[in-house]
Amino acid sequence: PITMTSSKTLGLVLGAVLAFGASAPLAFAATINVPEDEATIQAAIDLASPGDTIVLGADETTAAQINVNKAVTIDGGGYTLYASFAKTDNSNNSAIGVTSSDVTVQNLVIDGSGGTNLHGVNVYQSTGITLSSVTISSFRSGVVVNGSTVSATNLNTSGNTWNSVNVDPGVGV
Repeated sequence: PITMTSSKTLGLVLGAVLAFGASAPLAFAATINVPEDEATIQAAIDLASPGDTIVLGADETTAAQINVNKAVTIDGGGYTLYASFAKTDNSNNSAIGVTSSDVTVQNLVIDGSGGTNLHGVNVYQSTGITLSSVTISSFRSGVVVNGSTVSATNLNTSGNTWNSVNVDPGVGV
């Protein structure tokens, strides 16, 4: 695959390939850098296509749940995501809410010490989820696996008031 650093570059390259007579569009993933290409992780996810990688270049604070609703990779690059908001309902109850299959979160520290009644990562009715080299602290639950399949490698949790990992079928799931 070809990796590009922004969607604008991606469009230019694809246009050039098609102009030279390619019979079908090429399928490849793009890399979207936060904060270089987009200001926030959520903005990068909203821009991304399935298969894209979102790469953090600095610590980030989120004032609402980050909704991962497509198959992307979030590479934290060792940076920290701080959750600084209160749970309002089940669609805003975690630092990262995953509702799509084939999502990877890697090399990320997730800190909930500035939030209220939140979970770290909440995975709802999704499969093929990978958590790799993720550290989650100071939430209700570090990870909630709700009617989902999650693979975790080098997952570290601490200071969570309810539990580290909650595997649950959920209501109506």
